Amino acid sequence: MSSTGSRLPPPPERPQIFVERVPSPPANEPPSASHDTSLLSSAGVEIMVYGLDCSSTTSAVADLRGKLGAILQNDSNATMVMNALEIRQADTQRAMDHAYITVNPMASRSPRPDILETVRRLLNDLDGIGAMWRPSSGPDKTRRLVFHAGDKADAEKLMTQLREWFSEKKYAFYWSYTSQLPHAPWRVTFDFFNPAHVKDICDRPPIIDQETRIPSRPRFILSIYGLEVAILGCSDWSNVEEAMNGYIRKRYGDDAVAFSRTANQGAAYCVVLKDAKTTDLFLKDDHTHLEKPPGMIGIIAV
Repeated sequence: MSSTGSRLPPPPERPQIFVERVPSPPANEPPSASHDTSLLSSAGVEIMVYGLDCSSTTSAVADLRGKLGAILQNDSNATMVMNALEIRQADTQRAMDHAYITVNPMASRSPRPDILETVRRLLNDLDGIGAMWRPSSGPDKTRRLVFHAGDKADAEKLMTQLREWFSEKKYAFYWSYTSQLPHAPWRVTFDFFNPAHVKDICDRPPIIDQETRIPSRPRFILSIYGLEVAILGCSDWSNVEEAMNGYIRKRYGDDAVAFSRTANQGAAYCVVLKDAKTTDLFLKDDHTHLEKPPGMIGIIAV
């Protein structure tokens, strides 16, 4: 679904941001050892769409194409937008209920979060469909719960018991497995279809063998807008939003900040800058003029 001949409309002078996201989950699971918190280039602006047909490995992509065609059919720019979009399946080996949308770099040399945001909002109006800015690389972790166990045998037993409990409650899941990280206890992981079920389970955790099994959730920040940038490790930095906004405006211009916020109970500062060029400069800057607090980890593209 791409064409090098598409001529997209120019991006808006400033991002049009609608704050409607649910809060990111509590940071109750440590970050992966492979998580890179160094300065990163602003790549990978994608929308994740879930609630799609998962009868085969390619059905989600076909379903999403059909839905996009239907909602854009009355738009005068529909053909141009459709030709500029790329849709990718989430997994080539397993059937998944979600897929990813991005703008073909052949259609636009710079990221176009404005186009993806318009598409995201249209898809979110459909019953049973959810569309969000992709919060991380790898598998979807926004609907994932993790339960801790003792050894391998305990984990396998717990997985069987949890499967039965979730089935009784009609909490449908599309994947479950046991695993063990180095120097860590065994864990049982479930990926659910409905994000509301994830919240229900966290609010009322299962009781197995007279023991309440409290789940944990992976750490991530739900983006407000494409190319949002986060600074981690800000818990001990008082007035971080005011301080960072002032620093950014002084270094990149009075109009550089389009939107800012704190996330994860103040542990992260997040900012949407006025355009992709400013975002790229911010990510590549060495920030020698910034007085970083001791706990600050690094600057990442959300």
